[in-house]
Amino acid sequence: MLFKDLYELYWTKHVKLRVQHTDNIHYFWKAQGVKWAYREVETIQTRELQDWFDDIAVISKSAAVKYCNTLSTMIAWGIKRGYLNCTNPCRDVQKVKLRARERFLLPEEVDRFKQALAMSPRDLQDLFWLLLLTGARKGNVFTMEWDEVNTALALWTIPAHKHKNLDSHINVLTPPALAILERRKQHATGRYVFPGRLNPDAPKRDAKRGWSALMRRADIKDFRIHDLRRTFGSYMAINGSSIPIIAQALGHNDHRSTAIYARLNLDPVRSAIEASQNRFINP
Repeated sequence: MLFKDLYELYWTKHVKLRVQHTDNIHYFWKAQGVKWAYREVETIQTRELQDWFDDIAVISKSAAVKYCNTLSTMIAWGIKRGYLNCTNPCRDVQKVKLRARERFLLPEEVDRFKQALAMSPRDLQDLFWLLLLTGARKGNVFTMEWDEVNTALALWTIPAHKHKNLDSHINVLTPPALAILERRKQHATGRYVFPGRLNPDAPKRDAKRGWSALMRRADIKDFRIHDLRRTFGSYMAINGSSIPIIAQALGHNDHRSTAIYARLNLDPVRSAIEASQNRFINP
């Protein structure tokens, strides 16, 4: 079977029916589909996959891992469904270990961020503030609908079909977040909190240009939109919140996803060190 035929089957019979977030599959095909499209999948060897992986990893390790994982998933699906009669050649590819990204707004960057954000268009101000104040994923904020928001209870319920974990998730809306939503509601004309500029019946799709301009004005380097979510969790940890509470706020089912924030909750460590040093310092 040609790889392009496997991809078409995988997209039609699996992705469209069962996958909520399709970006990785879409970007894989857009970037790498031409390389594999007319190859018989059963003839693809681990050796050539390793060379392919290594060439991509020189430019971006994370891209190499994502592409290889996506390819492996598709081939494994084809084998399981009986379309392919081979072992998965991706299985023995030697990948690189990726470090979890830990970037969040540092205290000295917060004021610059706020000052630069105040110079952005109102729509982008509201968007970026809600990302920071809710800790929600970008896709969920971009597609937020008015019927998901309960201003009386100050809650925003992300339905299961939109949430990464495929479970509905309830976000607590703090007064600043609620104020933004109540103000936007006064001028709302459609179902989306952030409607598209050209098509108000569709949600806003991206804010890359606005974000890049904001980062230049704020003179903040290596900071992505998703890092606002990490900033939300990081400052919860810095202020002493427990891992289960942070996990609940972020909508993590697996606390291992939240474990990165544990190292930022240093108050118990500080108290323990100070208590032990009292033995040395005090008579």
